[in-house]
Amino acid sequence: MLEITSQKTPMLSVIIPVYNAEKFLLRAVYSVYKHAPEDTEIIIVDDASEGSCQQIVSQLPRVTYISHTVNKGLLAARCTGINAASGDYIVHLDPDDWIINDMYSQGLETIINHDLDVFIFGVEECDSNNKKWIENNNVLSDKLDLQGNDIIERIFLINSAWIWHVGVNKIVKRECWLEALKKIKDLPRINMFEDLLFSILLYTNFPDNRKIGVTKDIGYQYYRHENTLTLSKDNRANFLRVKDIFRVRKLVIEIMGIKWNFLRPFINLKFNNTLKKSTYLMSLNFKFKHPLIYLKSFFYLHYFERIKNNPEQEMIIFMKIIKHIPFDKKRYYVFGDGSLAKRLGDYIIERKLNLKFFIVSISSDKNLLGFPVLGLNKLNRMDQDDVILIGSGGSINSIYALLIEHSKNVNIVSAFGYQKNAAA
Repeated sequence: MLEITSQKTPMLSVIIPVYNAEKFLLRAVYSVYKHAPEDTEIIIVDDASEGSCQQIVSQLPRVTYISHTVNKGLLAARCTGINAASGDYIVHLDPDDWIINDMYSQGLETIINHDLDVFIFGVEECDSNNKKWIENNNVLSDKLDLQGNDIIERIFLINSAWIWHVGVNKIVKRECWLEALKKIKDLPRINMFEDLLFSILLYTNFPDNRKIGVTKDIGYQYYRHENTLTLSKDNRANFLRVKDIFRVRKLVIEIMGIKWNFLRPFINLKFNNTLKKSTYLMSLNFKFKHPLIYLKSFFYLHYFERIKNNPEQEMIIFMKIIKHIPFDKKRYYVFGDGSLAKRLGDYIIERKLNLKFFIVSISSDKNLLGFPVLGLNKLNRMDQDDVILIGSGGSINSIYALLIEHSKNVNIVSAFGYQKNAAA
């Protein structure tokens, strides 16, 4: 095992974000004491957890406790830890997992001996029945000189597997993280897929002289339990999962920029596969009469991401919508208050149809084209001779849910085409 001296060896900072996982926390911390150098810094980031996190760690040595006053999500918690860390190297540890095989000590020793910026090690998963399995272990190989384009080719193109992208199996030089995080201007609230975002930030920010070392050796025990967001079949969990997919994908594309355009097929494949899995689970579990309405709404939200600040894409969607507008209905409503909604409103007014008002998720005091902008609660006035034109991607699933709840057989026109009697 590596013997640490403050003069020769860089100190390690272990960041543990906590949100309602206090019952596992001591196991995680004690594993660091056992499998890391003695002067290792442990940073606990309490992300407004409902448990007694501060009380649990108050008597523990070498622990820095930081708390968020409101829950900000896993991404923000890890970033808080990175910015607070004083160690030369940083590693992330989830509170329900633990370290084995002296991996932190051995990892630092390997880093020093081979002048590495990042050291990646294997992960073993286990469940409450002590069943164990190693995923993607065949992808990792003992290699200590990945540099420049070798990193991108190996990690993204040749052996593209999640083991490269999970955040907890990497000891990373602190300055690498600080440089990478400068690329995130506005930190969204994200609980899932932050690992892929972190890996994109990390690997695409490497100059050619950065070095990565890899080992197959297992150093991390990942505890798979039934109520994790990753595996949950609960609809709310999968809804959060889908929202995070869109948020992270948007950030990843922004971060990559033109230089990394060739990685987009990889990114799209990863996100699309996860999206399909999440929506499939939702379709199995929804108690509503129309699960496909909800699944479609998620793809619809994704579709509308394409039109922001893109007049050409907006015109394409506009043409799809007006193609299906019925002209013999009593009243017309437009959902949204953006440029596409305004375009649809103009179109209805020009044809002297009865436009009543614009609808948004939360009622607004402003007017659009001389018409009020009201909240979703006004939809309970509608009947089967009315039409909603969808001019926004936001909260479309709320429209469907509200119409179904009140048994409203309302005509809906969106980029998917003319959807008649949505609640029938």
